[in-house]
Amino acid sequence: MFNEKLSKFQKVKKNNIFRFTKEKSETHTSYIKEEISKDKNKYKNKSLKKLFNVNLIIIFMNIIILIFTPISTSKKIVIRLLNNNNYIMITIQGKGLQTLINENYISSLSSIKINEEEEITENISNIQNLNFDLNIIQLKFNSQLNSCNEIFRNLLNITQIDLTYFDFSLVKYMGSSFEGCNSVKSINFSNVNASNMETMRSIFRDCKSLELVDFTNFKTKNIWDLGYMFSGCEKITSIDLSCFETSELVIFSGAFSDCNALEIINLDNINTSKVLQMDSLFLNCYSLVSLNLNYFNTESVRSMNSIFAGCTSLTTLDLSNFKTPSLESMYAMFYNCNKLIYLDISNITTSKVTNMALLFGFCQSLTSLNLSHFYTPSLINMEYMFQGCSLLEILDISNFNTEKVISMQGLFFNSKSLKSLYLINFNTSLVKSMAAMFSGCENLETLDLSSFNTESVINMQGMFGYCEKLTSLDISIFNTPLLETIDYMFANCLSLEILNISNLNTSKVKNFRNLFRNCQSLTNLNLSNFNTSTAIYMDNMFSACFKLEFLDLNNFYTPSLENMEAIFMDCQSLKWVNISNLNTSKVKDIFGLFLNCMALTSIDLNNFDTKSVTNMQYLFLNCHSLKSINISKFDTRNTTNLDLMFFQCHSLTSLNLSHFDTTLVTNMNNMFFDCQALKYLDISSFKTEKVISMNELFMNTHSLISLNLTKFSINDTTSVVDILLNSNPNLTLCYNESKMPSHFLTEVIIMKIVV
Repeated sequence: MFNEKLSKFQKVKKNNIFRFTKEKSETHTSYIKEEISKDKNKYKNKSLKKLFNVNLIIIFMNIIILIFTPISTSKKIVIRLLNNNNYIMITIQGKGLQTLINENYISSLSSIKINEEEEITENISNIQNLNFDLNIIQLKFNSQLNSCNEIFRNLLNITQIDLTYFDFSLVKYMGSSFEGCNSVKSINFSNVNASNMETMRSIFRDCKSLELVDFTNFKTKNIWDLGYMFSGCEKITSIDLSCFETSELVIFSGAFSDCNALEIINLDNINTSKVLQMDSLFLNCYSLVSLNLNYFNTESVRSMNSIFAGCTSLTTLDLSNFKTPSLESMYAMFYNCNKLIYLDISNITTSKVTNMALLFGFCQSLTSLNLSHFYTPSLINMEYMFQGCSLLEILDISNFNTEKVISMQGLFFNSKSLKSLYLINFNTSLVKSMAAMFSGCENLETLDLSSFNTESVINMQGMFGYCEKLTSLDISIFNTPLLETIDYMFANCLSLEILNISNLNTSKVKNFRNLFRNCQSLTNLNLSNFNTSTAIYMDNMFSACFKLEFLDLNNFYTPSLENMEAIFMDCQSLKWVNISNLNTSKVKDIFGLFLNCMALTSIDLNNFDTKSVTNMQYLFLNCHSLKSINISKFDTRNTTNLDLMFFQCHSLTSLNLSHFDTTLVTNMNNMFFDCQALKYLDISSFKTEKVISMNELFMNTHSLISLNLTKFSINDTTSVVDILLNSNPNLTLCYNESKMPSHFLTEVIIMKIVV
């Protein structure tokens, strides 16, 4: 029997644990391998299977042979594996165990570090074929190990780890030792002597099931790196590091980041006097409701990027003890602390800080911030610093020194409750981006920017967008020789009545899209200084300027223009517009160009070059007052869509479209719908072979006298629903009956139209 063969070994059986020691290991190993191989079939289905299968023994013996043969040392590393209450013990000799990488059920043992110079890299692939799930590992290392970096990294099936008997006295490095052990729930580090340990960086990182780590009597004195120690431990609710002695600690970044369930943390005795990095220390600790950091010494800290970001349950934070003479970066420090009501940072020193981007981003519950003590001579980046501070009413940044700042993009973005800002001290001479700087400041009533130097600014996209209560704005001081982007710059300034942009240099601007969109209160705009020679996009540029009556764009020269879609859409009061010098040779889309310009009486588009235009949909839709249109030079050779082009042009009496080439047109729905005064319409050149839909084409054309449709060719599949509904019953209609389907003829008969 198998137990008899095992008797030739030194055998110890206690608590169902079997130990194999090194005594005469070469002879014993060869013997067992030979004997087990002989008896493999005999004991295949008997008691041997209950303990461990023959393949497992052969594989482990191979491991022992591989490792023992070249190594001569008395030090031992013992790994004890538990499977279904049966323990299998392997004794591996050597000075260090570098990596066990999880694959399949257990791992592929790909690298065993023997010493600093020698490394065995033979891949023992057979270990991947073990057919059981590893649940628990207990370790007893009686060795001279100094490195345990990544020792059990990514062992996915382990649920418990007991290091009670692990001798850490000489271990210096435990970086990522258990990183990625997704199933581990508890780790016992109690009574461990880690006095020589220097780094525990990422030791438990991404142990997503970890609930408990026992550090009772854990002894440290040389630790300098705890970076990302518990990062990604999503289920752990409490952490106690009060026994840690950290006088040498330098790196503390991300130690508790993404500990989403963490509610209690004890850091009372943590010594941070030498710490340089605290980036992301409590990042996304969603469940933390309070933090006592009164013992923190931050005088050496250089970086606090995202240190409290995402602490969405914190309501108060007292950092009055934070003194930061070495601090250089505060990026996103309080980002998304959306329930934070009280914040004391009265003693923070900012003289060396270069980055404050997103510092208070989405602190949605803060109502006031006094930053008058902030001295910022080194500051470079202020992007989105107060973004989303939606309840912030009082903000004192009167002493800010911004002489080195290069970006103020989104600085006050969506600070909806701010009514005023004192920025007279701002030095903006080096600023390159002011995009969205005041965007979404819905309650901002006044803004004095007379001190602004904009000579370096490249981007002003959306700078004042959605400043809904701003009534006047004088930025005539702005000199912008480098400016390239101004789309949405004044969009949705609903109350803006007076706007002075007389000196704005737009010679390099390519994008004018939505520039004045929804400036509903503007009655006048002087754009005589605008240089549009590089403009590519002008779509919706003046859209929904409801009160704008006159617009002189005679100086607009646009050789590069490609899109002017809906440029005047919803300019309901517009009576006159001069666009006689527009170059439209490259324009492809003029969709809704004058849509809902209900006060416009005449339009001269004689200069328009439309040979590239594919879409004329909604071009004059709802131009109720339009009496005359000059589109005699329209080239429609590439146009495919004419839907609703003259829809409800109630005042038009005549239209000559005989020059229109409709060869490629596929849609003509409602093209002349409700043109009630239209008497004369020449569409004699219209070819409709490709048209798939012309529903309600002439519907409600009560005054139309005659129609020449002789070149119309309507297919059986073409939709012509209500094409002549409510047209003049005395309409004279000319068409080629052979080119018309029966459903069109039925329409003619129903209307009793003269043919």
